[in-house]
Amino acid sequence: MPTKRKLRITPQALLDLKVPSDLRISPSGARVAYTVEETDWDKNDTAQHLYVIDAEQNKDPRQLTRGKSQEFGLEWSPSGDWLAFLRLRPADEDEDDDEEGEGKAQVWLLPMDGLGGEAEKLTEAPQGILAYEWLPDSSGIVYLAREPRPKPLQQVYEDRAEDENDAVVDREEKFRRQIWRIDLEKRKSVLIHRGDLGILEIAVSPDAQRIAFLTNYTGELNDYHQADIWVRQLSNGRIRPIVQGAGGKYQLHWSPDGESLFYIQPQEPEYSYSQSNLYSVSIQGGEPVNITVGFDHDLVGWRGYWWDQDGRLYLSAAVGVSTAVFIQEDGAFFPLIQNDEHIHEFTVSPNGSVAYVASGNQDAPELYWLAHDAEETVVLTEQNNDWMDQYALCSVDIVSWKSPDGTLVEGLITYPNGYDPELTYPLILSIHGGPHGRAVQSLLPGSAAQVYASDGFVVLSPNYRGSEGYGNAFSTANRGDLGGGDYWDCISGVDWAVAEGIADPERLGIIGSSYGGYLTNWAITQTDRFKAAVSAFGIFSFVTDFSNSEAPRWEMEYLNGPYWEQPELYASRSPATHAQAIQTPILILHGDSDSNTFIANSQEMYTALRLQNKVVQYVRYPREGHGFAEPKHRVDEIRRCRAWFDKYVMGAGQTMTYRLGDKIVQDGWELTVVEAEVASYVGHPAATGRFIEVAFVLREVAETRAELTLGPADVALTRGLSSSGRSGRPVGLPLTVLGQKVLAEGARWRFTFTTEKEERGVTAPIAVTFRISAAGGAYALAVKDFPPITFDIPEEDKDDDAPSAAREGKQS
Repeated sequence: MPTKRKLRITPQALLDLKVPSDLRISPSGARVAYTVEETDWDKNDTAQHLYVIDAEQNKDPRQLTRGKSQEFGLEWSPSGDWLAFLRLRPADEDEDDDEEGEGKAQVWLLPMDGLGGEAEKLTEAPQGILAYEWLPDSSGIVYLAREPRPKPLQQVYEDRAEDENDAVVDREEKFRRQIWRIDLEKRKSVLIHRGDLGILEIAVSPDAQRIAFLTNYTGELNDYHQADIWVRQLSNGRIRPIVQGAGGKYQLHWSPDGESLFYIQPQEPEYSYSQSNLYSVSIQGGEPVNITVGFDHDLVGWRGYWWDQDGRLYLSAAVGVSTAVFIQEDGAFFPLIQNDEHIHEFTVSPNGSVAYVASGNQDAPELYWLAHDAEETVVLTEQNNDWMDQYALCSVDIVSWKSPDGTLVEGLITYPNGYDPELTYPLILSIHGGPHGRAVQSLLPGSAAQVYASDGFVVLSPNYRGSEGYGNAFSTANRGDLGGGDYWDCISGVDWAVAEGIADPERLGIIGSSYGGYLTNWAITQTDRFKAAVSAFGIFSFVTDFSNSEAPRWEMEYLNGPYWEQPELYASRSPATHAQAIQTPILILHGDSDSNTFIANSQEMYTALRLQNKVVQYVRYPREGHGFAEPKHRVDEIRRCRAWFDKYVMGAGQTMTYRLGDKIVQDGWELTVVEAEVASYVGHPAATGRFIEVAFVLREVAETRAELTLGPADVALTRGLSSSGRSGRPVGLPLTVLGQKVLAEGARWRFTFTTEKEERGVTAPIAVTFRISAAGGAYALAVKDFPPITFDIPEEDKDDDAPSAAREGKQS
């Protein structure tokens, strides 16, 4: 039997990957509770629902929650009878919650004693739950919540808002973060600590007599560099400090014996990007002890360490482009799970079994299980198997090269399918953010390198100096030198790829987001070798960024102080200072609500280049912050990047491949294909074939005053990336009649559009329907004499009656 041809990866396909997270093993060690994140295309959002699986028996997962809400923050009760979780419901959902509580996360409970039952809400915190923990006897929980505005002041606030007398004094109104307790029987919350403005985490002692908490006192994001640890004695309300001093601290937990507190802190406390280490401190006082001294890897993951019932310590740590789980034996750490993969998160059962989520360059994220007495890992989920069967992944290698100063730099290189080492290829230099981030061996909805490689590019992703995963010296190597050694680490990677005969030196592109956006902006002020650049929410001016960001301390840590103390360094390393040198066509992307790298950076860059008549395009995304979250925006982002590189790297300024949404002007007319979707019609069962409905607009852009006619012979659909193959003509026109979609079949229809005297020109909306086989893949639409427009259609999903495959055509 011939092998089924797989499809190339598209932006839409990436976002169809499902990602398990929020792992928790039951106290018995048998069951794993987790959530699955997946794209909800209808709501243009990410859905996250709760599942449980019997890991010891390796049974099929069971979905426990559905609907509009999102579930996360799972915690088994110590007895194993309950599974608590945070549920976030849409603010506009019709429910009986207090108005203040709508759209806020609350703790819910699911009975897990085998008797069944529905989830029930436990808390009614007006401002929602920030964090919570079970009491050791399972009688209730302790939670952290922001205090509500007093009712009289809330009324004043609402009245002023309604009257539009709503001036805001920055930082005038502040709210404490308070610690509460609620019992399962009484279901009444009791305040146990009035708190302060900056409590970040809470931890209940094993004997339930004490609560430890982390606070930076202010609640300001910019004070991430400081946090102290306090303990409150519940019997008498006494509060005392345990650890005070420089350094941000996080992931606070009690040791199993209740005698110590553990937390993560940067090795050099004054620098948040210094290598993260694990510390312990006795609750009786004394100096903290660095548990991971000599362990030259950053701790990573939303929870980077666990214990089993015998007190053995487990860590997840960054090891270059991979992530591994280590176990402590006789004071030293040894790899327990270490492969060519990225471990997204892990958890440990009382007997030492490990559940974890991992993905690799050629493996989608799944849930795995390593039993305490086993040598081989078991795959517990197969949620992405159909996806893996449908799409052709591009191969990825780990590579390394030397920077001009001799620094060894590691990275990932992604090759196009069918890569031929005898040929050279267009290359995209893809720079990660941070700079204390890294490129990892993983496959996730954000793995855009797979899309670009599927389009024929080689993609190089360097872990330049400043990246995590290579030790403290490497992590802190770009202090005071932003745009210096890290820039040369990236550029020397391009030189290596050219010298190896991989990259065509005349077809180079560069892309980056956040700090990667800064290095992109900086690079095109230093060299004109790149034919195209894409900068997403990047820094253009360090003074602008410092002055507008909610975390200006970032500049202070990397540039040795504020700009009034380091004016020359801020100016000399800002792309804005060298804007006149930019020759590379650049696409600038930014979210309107980005409070981290404020949008003024991109606005200033766009203005500087536009006024110099440079080639620049500026795209703003409403509602988006630092990074794009809405699925349609994420697809649009990658689509625009593809088109930009296609035009300026592949086509030397001429568009090589037209896609949905592109505007094509020819002979006085503009063609825009708006969507191409799989459709179904009344009276046409699936057995009659698949239908593709294509909608496009023809608009007169020059005053030809000509009549426009369009018939079946003027429109054709071809499978493949060009219109030179065997063409199919439309089978009819789609219509909506009384709310039902019907197909008017036939080949004798004709559109005629005539310009009225008062009109400036014809604008003609047109929709036609084609019949295709079940085969998916790339298709090319030809309309009259316009160049073909390409889009992708997935393979037919025989288990799904709904036309969900249409999504690929809409946004590819």
